[in-house]
Amino acid sequence: MRKLAVTVVVLLGLSIVASTQDYPRFVAKLALKNQTADIPVTTLFTPKVDSFYRVSTYLVVAIPGGKDNDSRWLGQVLYTDDAGPETGPGESVTSLRQGFLPYGESTTTISATAGIPVTYTVTGQQDSGAGGVYEFYVTVERLQ
Repeated sequence: MRKLAVTVVVLLGLSIVASTQDYPRFVAKLALKNQTADIPVTTLFTPKVDSFYRVSTYLVVAIPGGKDNDSRWLGQVLYTDDAGPETGPGESVTSLRQGFLPYGESTTTISATAGIPVTYTVTGQQDSGAGGVYEFYVTVERLQ
């Protein structure tokens, strides 16, 4: 009887530990390397339930290009919450320009509506000539 009681207590303890490790969960990962062109709005994932998500983005100009090697790219994550369409974390990077960094990173929390895709896009800032080679990374974790 004592062994049974100890076993039950141990199993309950393990189940509590296991249940607390459910979140955060990775729901989407994106790693785009050696990119040279705009990326139109593209689905990253579609939430199955309304929930909070942590979105981490990283955009870097790997090889400068464009007018005067002044590459400019803008990466964005787009989503819909209870208030309607939103623009999430966005990175604007410029290469080889004094006072600017050739990379950008961001982490933010969003509330995404079930059934409506969370998307991303990358566009070159044409005033400088987008040019060059960039990399764009996105990781999405469900928080609850």
